[in-house]
Amino acid sequence: MHRIEDFFKYLYELSDLLSMKGVHANILMFGGGALSMRYRAREQTNDLDVVFQEDKIGFLKDMVKQVGISNNIEPDWMNDKGIGSVTKEILEDSTVFIELPGLTLLTPSLEALLAMKICSMRIGEDFPDIDDIRFLLLKTGIASSDKVFEITEKYRSDYISYLTPKHEYIIKALLEESISESEKTTSFPV
Repeated sequence: MHRIEDFFKYLYELSDLLSMKGVHANILMFGGGALSMRYRAREQTNDLDVVFQEDKIGFLKDMVKQVGISNNIEPDWMNDKGIGSVTKEILEDSTVFIELPGLTLLTPSLEALLAMKICSMRIGEDFPDIDDIRFLLLKTGIASSDKVFEITEKYRSDYISYLTPKHEYIIKALLEESISESEKTTSFPV
């Protein structure tokens, strides 16, 4: 696990490398990296899941590897292993998070991230997906499982048929928690 502050340092270093080579690249960051860095959902994440600019993939992977080596971290601290979960709708709904001289970093909307987390949901102590979904439900203010599934279908129509009763059960339980939590923070003593 890496601290979010460290990832910002690595991004600035990557931007400097790109800028020195006269290159500017667009990168879409999603998953735990986007949740942690843009929305401050957690303090640490393992790596940054990204979609590299199509015409610069090999070059960008080499630059990422250089940053990894110079910081004595994994050479794939930023990687495109999860690219299969990014749809055209997610790409279209992304906005600029950081604009640096050699790098523009984009992230999906909160709703798109929610859909992605629902589809990649892993359960267990080693996986923060449930906490991430809880966070996203609170941030988006979504209050019904129907709305969650509607959003999931909007961004991941390719996956909606794979959702199981387990998904629905967990989503309903998390919605009950988030409604209860929001009532605590908005109620006033009489």
